[in-house]
Amino acid sequence: MLDLKTSLLIVVALTIIVIGLIIYLRQRKNPATLAFAVFTVGISLWALTNALFQVTTNHTIGIVAALASYFTGILITLPFYSFSANFPYPLTIPKQKKLTRLLWIYGIIWGFIIGIPGVTLRDVVYDPTGRIITGLGLYFYGISLGIFLVGGMVRLWVKRRQAQNIERRQISLILIGVSISTFFGMICNLLLPIIGDYRLVWLGPDFALVLIVLMAYAIIKHGLFDLRILATEIFTIALGLVIVVELLRSSSTFELGIRFIILLVFIFIAQQMLKSVYEAIRAKEALRIVNEELQQVNAELQELLNIKTDFIHAASHQLRTPLTAIRGLLTMDYEGDYDNATPEERKSLQRNVLTAVERLGMVVNDLLRAAELEQGLTGETVLGDVTKLVEQSIETLRPNFIKKGVKLDYEKPTIPLPQILMHENYLQQVFLNLLDNAERYSPTAGTVVAKLKLENNVITFCVQDDGIGFTKEDEKKMFTKFGRTAAAKSAQPNGSGLGLFIVKRIVEEHGGTITAQSQGSNKGALFTVKLPLHRT
Repeated sequence: MLDLKTSLLIVVALTIIVIGLIIYLRQRKNPATLAFAVFTVGISLWALTNALFQVTTNHTIGIVAALASYFTGILITLPFYSFSANFPYPLTIPKQKKLTRLLWIYGIIWGFIIGIPGVTLRDVVYDPTGRIITGLGLYFYGISLGIFLVGGMVRLWVKRRQAQNIERRQISLILIGVSISTFFGMICNLLLPIIGDYRLVWLGPDFALVLIVLMAYAIIKHGLFDLRILATEIFTIALGLVIVVELLRSSSTFELGIRFIILLVFIFIAQQMLKSVYEAIRAKEALRIVNEELQQVNAELQELLNIKTDFIHAASHQLRTPLTAIRGLLTMDYEGDYDNATPEERKSLQRNVLTAVERLGMVVNDLLRAAELEQGLTGETVLGDVTKLVEQSIETLRPNFIKKGVKLDYEKPTIPLPQILMHENYLQQVFLNLLDNAERYSPTAGTVVAKLKLENNVITFCVQDDGIGFTKEDEKKMFTKFGRTAAAKSAQPNGSGLGLFIVKRIVEEHGGTITAQSQGSNKGALFTVKLPLHRT
């Protein structure tokens, strides 16, 4: 029958290998997870070789167990160094291959050295407990592996200083686990054996379980695994391993039968328990997903409600301004303020009323057009000539440029542009709006440059001015409903704030894009429209 410390070593070994396997199966392609899995294999073999060394008194088996224990040192320190290099984020593939190659070469060299008789192990003596007579090479072996252990800890410490929040905490946990395991491992498996005391060598692998648990927890949190499922699996398997060990320690056939029945009952209960845990967690996860979706829908509805409210407020303001002006002027005329006015003064009154009416009509048209575009463009598409539309727009607005004293340059395409499918009236509004804005917001004696060209199967129309420009903050609301900048409101108080919104919707309905660029206030602006030759 196995004694307590041997049983404990076997349980620890099996628990560690199960933890490593579970973690690896959940994230097989991660180099850090693979390194961790190999690391757990090394710790498990270390525990098992210690258990074998404890139960045997055979000289040959003792030699094999001691040498195997030295080999496990390679499977512990080198994977740990690889883990430190790849956690929390893996190395690039070239660096990963180079590191793996170097670690393999180093491990094979030391594996060969360990196998040379008398270099690291001279003999094993049982008097009555087992103790190892080491060779001189063991000290160099210990120092070389210690370099990788310390090197891995240094790498993790550097990463901890650079990490933030949860990653910093996970690396801290690993460093704590390494420190605890190294401290007790040095005492039980190095310092005490040096002075001939081998009574506590079996505790080294047991303390390594602390490191394994903390490393596993760090990987779980970084990989976003479900900790509840993993904890349930590990607990169930660990408890099952304890029952298996007790089964192996049975001293009679009757005791063996009873413990075997207990094992079968445990397997059934464990299967049902894991099943219920999975179902409960899946149900809770499904509720969480539904809740998140409902919150997202609610947020979208709230955003739509806010947009609608903002639209009503802005539209009311845009309509109220010209109506207020008309009412004020007509009230003054009705109350006799213009009874003794000269013909020029009455003409000025009429002109102001007409201007307010025109502005009101412009706002109403823009509002109707914006609402119409929310439902998409009406009418059928036809093959049309973009060059023709641009040149018509330029000729329509050229008198405005001449009247203000703004120079308008037009760079024609170097080759005839192919026709594209379009809503002709809508698309012409795009060119008219951009050119009109360039004239309105350019200073007297300024220059506006319009370009039309074909590049990479895309028709590009650009309008560059040297007017009021805009800031980075202004750019965010450039194409939104009523999104006018302070400079635009100052330069053109009567604008509706819907023009660029309408332009953007029309361009997008044609499968294109529009962008705006500026170096800042009073540094001009560049608007670029791109229309694909073939719409998807």
